[in-house]
Amino acid sequence: MKLSIITVNLNDRPGLARTLESVRGQTFHDYEHLVIDGGSTDGSAELLCQWEPRLAYACSEPDRGIFHAMNKGLAVSKGMYLLFLNAGDTLAEEDTLKTLFATGPTADIVYGNALAVKDGVETPLNYPNPLTLPFLFVSSIGHQSALIRRDVQLVHPYDETLRMAADWKFFLQCFLEDRRFVFVPQLISRFDATGISSRPDYHALQREERQAVLRSLLGKQERRHIAGQTALYFMPDGLKPLVKWSP
Repeated sequence: MKLSIITVNLNDRPGLARTLESVRGQTFHDYEHLVIDGGSTDGSAELLCQWEPRLAYACSEPDRGIFHAMNKGLAVSKGMYLLFLNAGDTLAEEDTLKTLFATGPTADIVYGNALAVKDGVETPLNYPNPLTLPFLFVSSIGHQSALIRRDVQLVHPYDETLRMAADWKFFLQCFLEDRRFVFVPQLISRFDATGISSRPDYHALQREERQAVLRSLLGKQERRHIAGQTALYFMPDGLKPLVKWSP
């Protein structure tokens, strides 16, 4: 089996319905769809019962948060690649997966572009090619638009001690280990940008967790060097010749 699509949900029945319909509408069929529900009380569990014949796996029970739920999906998955498409997220087109797998992907992580959707407004998220450490130092690619080899994810399951930054930590770890990232110039998903990672009141926690991750993965000198590279990376081109940076 080429792909396991893992959907995590908690009390978002309308979003879950959109995701289920989006996956079912794909012209690519070499996948399994797994849904991990956190014990919802809004009718999501009843919806899963209706969809059970079309799902490879579904459960509705309390969990310890989104990354614990995603790891639960990882544990029961069987595909060569994983795609975490959570409730409210949808694939861009009916042929999205067919187009992605037509190239016979072999990279550790295959990523494309996304649209962030909030209040009916779609904001394009075009990720860099090639991926760079300065970019990952301050940003990330979206798990909704990334195929991840299951054997790679098993080495680094999501860090459940983190509430906000576990997916960012995973991609950063993979990059530091020289895992192979391949960009496809394709819109892969539309994702719901109303989650806690997009809420301003959680930004301080996100920054705190990211700093802790950097301290755990990199030494002080490495962090200082990458911080300098990052400043140059995001600096307007006209100013770069005026700056001298030494690690």
